Amino acid sequence: MLRLKSYVVIMKAVFAQVINLDRSPERLNAIGADLAQVGLAWSRARAVEPKADYASTTQLYNRARANYFFGRDLTRGEVGCFLSHLAALRTLFESDCDIGLILEDDAQLQRNTDQIISEISATLDVKEPLWACVNLSYTTGLAPV
Repeated sequence: MLRLKSYVVIMKAVFAQVINLDRSPERLNAIGADLAQVGLAWSRARAVEPKADYASTTQLYNRARANYFFGRDLTRGEVGCFLSHLAALRTLFESDCDIGLILEDDAQLQRNTDQIISEISATLDVKEPLWACVNLSYTTGLAPV
């Protein structure tokens, strides 16, 4: 006989933001439908698109550090992605929500996304320190272990 753990989960208010480029409304519509299906309210976070001369004009970009850590300059898209996530984090910190969910517009949600968020929230409530950031990601092209 298989015994499963049962969880009592209280869903806290989630501040969900979807990072989206102005030129990609179809992607925003698709992720919006997915979020509605799992019952999460959300808002759009406008994606940052650095100018062509981003390496010299983006104050937070440090070419020497990029080359130290990655062995190359970051691409314009990578810098834009970083700046977009940073802006979304700042918006979250300015809100009064306990939980923030920052998604890119090509995220693929699971049917039980709300349950996953609730379980993460419950876990973080009993761990130290009293704040945390959880990075949920999937990368293609990696060799299986």
